[in-house]
Amino acid sequence: MILVTGGTGLIGSEVLRLLSQSGVSARAVTRNPERAKQHPGVTWVAADLTKPETLKTVFDGARTLFLITAIDEDMVGTSHNAIS
Repeated sequence: MILVTGGTGLIGSEVLRLLSQSGVSARAVTRNPERAKQHPGVTWVAADLTKPETLKTVFDGARTLFLITAIDEDMVGTSHNAIS
């Protein structure tokens, strides 16, 4: 299973659309699941990369990570939360 962060953004949403269209299952991370576009094979989970306590089970079972973070002053810290 592929885990995609930033799934409601421009790039993440396109990655999810293409994965779904190809029949690849994915888990999509978003802070705001209400904004999430539903695709076959995509499971949405609410989490925030800036809050490590929300990430405890998000990565379970993921074999691949497509990591997109916001470009801001804490981009390195946010990315670190995802991969540590």
